[in-house]
Amino acid sequence: MTSEVRENPFVLTERVIIAPGRGRRPSDFKKERRERKPAPCFFCPGQEDKTPHEILSYRFNGSEIDRDGWWVRVVPNLFPAFELANSIKKSQRGLYESYPAAGIQEVVITRYHDMDLGDKNFDHEFNLTREVLWVLSQRKQDLKSMLMDKSSSIYDELDTGEKEGALLKYVLPFKNYGREAGASLDHGHLQLMGSAFVPGRIKREIDAGKDHYEENKSCLYCDSIKQDLEEGDRIVDCNEDFVVLTPHASRFPFETWILPRNHEPHYNLTGDNGSEGTATKLSKILRRTFLRLNTALDDPDYNFYIHDSPLDFNGCGYYHWHIEISPVLSKAGGWEKGTGDWINVMPPEDAADYLRKVIEF
Repeated sequence: MTSEVRENPFVLTERVIIAPGRGRRPSDFKKERRERKPAPCFFCPGQEDKTPHEILSYRFNGSEIDRDGWWVRVVPNLFPAFELANSIKKSQRGLYESYPAAGIQEVVITRYHDMDLGDKNFDHEFNLTREVLWVLSQRKQDLKSMLMDKSSSIYDELDTGEKEGALLKYVLPFKNYGREAGASLDHGHLQLMGSAFVPGRIKREIDAGKDHYEENKSCLYCDSIKQDLEEGDRIVDCNEDFVVLTPHASRFPFETWILPRNHEPHYNLTGDNGSEGTATKLSKILRRTFLRLNTALDDPDYNFYIHDSPLDFNGCGYYHWHIEISPVLSKAGGWEKGTGDWINVMPPEDAADYLRKVIEF
């Protein structure tokens, strides 16, 4: 395969150069396994007094808040980039505009120090994969409900003399795993960051979806899923509710997405009432996906994030939430930093083929 330029249909104006001639075999991307720092750390059970007071926890009956007896905890981040605010006022100096970084930043802590998503023992005592996905969905719904409650001071209108919207507009659940991916702690955890603006990449995704919808009267993501299922060469896994694939314009080697097969603009999982809910179905396919990646790449550092619609989003026809997993196997160079486009040495079709074959379920 010669190098080719691929337009990213999901992000306006983004291009990826697929350059297999500069690359390696899929098995060559494996890295040496990292050594974890030993427990206990201040996220470990019994160290609850080392963190801020918990916002939410799943715990055994009878156990006390901010004490041991939990399997998932949510606490404020001690070192947030965004902070709670009653209001924000913009500052304008000629061309330059600024305003306080109002929002929220929370940490979702899982019980085990030395096990994480994709580890075969992570779910042996609790279905932690499911519980984490459920907590992320629950927190988003909690924050959205607070957004609609104008009596809650952190969601007051912007203090600029005009009504410009709520202080919390977008929430990103994400996970940094490993030092190369930006993680500073080994203990299993995820984060929730909420901002008073819609981030640029999300805005470009929404705009791309809107353009497609206005032209075709259909969801860009639904149409892409249909085409990928028909072609099959980028499909890694699927069940009745979700599909796992390597996107056509993958920015990174082994970039992997998980998408609902039905059109769903909002990340809002259902529970289990006599039959498997979407939280359980998603947890199963997410676990399988991480087992594939960990086996293929020998426990790589990665970034995991859920791209969701903004909290007050009404364009339900043209956005489709999804999970993106980006193993950290290469570094951005001059082309990437100088242009905002990407060079990927691993064709997504080859990555998908390797991930399909690495484990048989």
